Amino acid sequence: MRTKLLIASVIIIVFLLALPTGAAEPLSLAEYLNLVSQQNLELQLAQVKLERADLLYQRAVAVNLANGSKQATKQAISDYGQAQAVFAQSRGTVLQGAVSAYFQVLLAQQDLEIQGNRLNLVQERREITDRKVGKGIASELELLQATVAVQRAKLDYERAQQTYQEKMLSFNLRAGVSGVPQYGPAQPPIYPIVKYNESVVVEQALGNSQQLRRGAEQVELAELAVAKAEAEGVAPLALELAKTELLQAQLEAKLQKQQLRADVQGGLHTLRALEKEIALTQLDIEVEKAKYMTAQRQYTAGLLTDGELTQAVTDLWEAQRRELLAKQNYALQLLKFKELIGEELE
Repeated sequence: MRTKLLIASVIIIVFLLALPTGAAEPLSLAEYLNLVSQQNLELQLAQVKLERADLLYQRAVAVNLANGSKQATKQAISDYGQAQAVFAQSRGTVLQGAVSAYFQVLLAQQDLEIQGNRLNLVQERREITDRKVGKGIASELELLQATVAVQRAKLDYERAQQTYQEKMLSFNLRAGVSGVPQYGPAQPPIYPIVKYNESVVVEQALGNSQQLRRGAEQVELAELAVAKAEAEGVAPLALELAKTELLQAQLEAKLQKQQLRADVQGGLHTLRALEKEIALTQLDIEVEKAKYMTAQRQYTAGLLTDGELTQAVTDLWEAQRRELLAKQNYALQLLKFKELIGEELE
């Protein structure tokens, strides 16, 4: 009987994350994000709003040039920059949700397999207990307990199936697909850890930042307001107010630049810490695999109970889950960091 249970345990340890998804086409994370960028309805709406802002900007510039109003032209440029920032924020939020959805399906796949393997274990144990009862070496109470364990495992498996189906629907809905899921995640991404040079990425972020450009535009607008006030000979208080607003715009622009530097440096440090976390979880998996193989041999020799072998299997499952969670955290941070410095997630 131990040999039969051991075979079942060996099957458990084969962790196949790519569970059958019917006709669903497997997508890498990069492919999924590209599809979401093209098909997501929220992004399509944000794109239309940006195009509308562009048209309003072009109209305002044309009118202002005809009137000779430099300040109004600068304001139109600033308004369009704000619309671009809103679109970028909407896109970032949608893509962050897409990364989470991708890994949520993988985690649901993992949990579904775990629950299926646990169900196989308790069913095998119930069969063994039933035979022991027939031989008079186990009680009816033990059989009842084994039967209850099977029913609980079935319920957990059904819940895992439902969760997996819900995550798949959400995964596809973000890509503009409703109804029967057409797509599913492929294997978890294996990241070629990107080595960023801190000074280089800080300058890259400063050069690509829309927020800094908007800050510079506000300074220019404030400068134009001061020049206009001086040229028109406005009241001293009005001129002082314009100068104060200019100083405020200048200080805000400096503060934005300072904060962006700090954000890039902090984001890079977080990214490096998460790289180490992935490496540590992979080491944990190797340790738990070795412990499981030892437990198998001890179980075959009669030195471990069913529960002790199950615990060894569970520890390995948990290590694999921690690796997947670490990869999810890395993917989310990498997306945030690339957005911060003005790069696309490849």
